Amino acid sequence: MRKYDEDTLLYETYQMNVELDTKGLYTFETYIKSIFSDCQIECPPKDLQIGSLVHILKNKLVDMYQAQLQEDLKSEGKRGQGNKLRTYRTFKNLLELEPYLLHERNFRLRRTFSKLRLSNHKLEFETGRHKNIDAEERFCVQCPDKIGDEFHFIMNCTVSETAREKLTDTIVDLYPDFSDWDERSRFLFIMQNRDIDLTHSICKFVFEGMTSKLESQNRLAQPTIVVQT
Repeated sequence: MRKYDEDTLLYETYQMNVELDTKGLYTFETYIKSIFSDCQIECPPKDLQIGSLVHILKNKLVDMYQAQLQEDLKSEGKRGQGNKLRTYRTFKNLLELEPYLLHERNFRLRRTFSKLRLSNHKLEFETGRHKNIDAEERFCVQCPDKIGDEFHFIMNCTVSETAREKLTDTIVDLYPDFSDWDERSRFLFIMQNRDIDLTHSICKFVFEGMTSKLESQNRLAQPTIVVQT
């Protein structure tokens, strides 16, 4: 910025930012200085070409964000309820856009899979959180001896059994040894999927399973009417 002609509006604006910053007001100059400080880079930098500076800043900021993300994911949350992203942190290990967001064209299927991944759903583990039920007592209403979380829904819940069988057949066609994997490996494979040939099948499975789950929950929640004759 200091290389611009002093009679340009851009330079005048920059100088005004610098002046306000020296007076203790928060400006764009303040923000830029804080970024350099966080990245431990001298401001203004010396002996650095703009291309090299941008590259260094980008890498440092990505590293900082990745470290903060991992710290937040590993925290145990507030009020003793545990981290809401306790499942998400088991499979989200790359700081990148998930392929299903680009390749699944059906909005409802894409949204349902996103909400499952982020624990923004109606499974008992999350509804129990809102009711202050202890984590170890948030049982699946269809499978009373099982915790109603994302892992159970994907791998074992009876309400999604039909949809799960169809998905398993599709995966086995592409990965013949899939059925031989342990449950954790199969769960991670589904949640971390990067095979675009499986994207739609996985999203459809989650959508159909979640639809069946909600319908079943609604039926169970309806009061029983006794007709006396």
